[in-house]
Amino acid sequence: MTRLLLIFLLFATAIHGAEDNSSWSKPDNGIRGRLMILPPASGDSPFLRVFLELENVDQVLGQKKIKFNPNEMTFKVTSEDGELDKTAAGAYDGMKPLWQPILLPCEGTIKFRISFPGMGHSPSTKPIIDLDPPNVWIIPQNGKTYYLSGSLTIPRDYSEHPTMVWHGTLSFPPIEIPMPK
Repeated sequence: MTRLLLIFLLFATAIHGAEDNSSWSKPDNGIRGRLMILPPASGDSPFLRVFLELENVDQVLGQKKIKFNPNEMTFKVTSEDGELDKTAAGAYDGMKPLWQPILLPCEGTIKFRISFPGMGHSPSTKPIIDLDPPNVWIIPQNGKTYYLSGSLTIPRDYSEHPTMVWHGTLSFPPIEIPMPK
């Protein structure tokens, strides 16, 4: 029985140790984060779905309150040649949720969508990253690899608890933008 328990613990340690941390930001004030991009929800949509994942890595028991606000995020799209500085312009008719504070338990994670498309486009336009103007890019299909990176900065609210209400800056490493097949 002891041998079986030891094998299980070694296996669990190996799996946990093999986790790729390169996509995560460096922790700030007990929280780290990363961006994720998924293909469009349907085959006829050009809009890639962008998610934000946050993890509480603080060694303090309890929940961290995160006053998430997408307006506190900045983004950029780059290739090996540099920044794709030309954002898409045109008609826009999008909606986005009203955000409430997020409670993130000790060692907990949460992943949620931050892209809610509303840019007008022609049927042949693919793929598009739409994170609300001015953060809208039509990704060229020119054989180059493109990456999305960004940051989230929530300023400190001095009227709230300095440990349990998160404030800080997370700089998300670049992640590859998937191209349609």
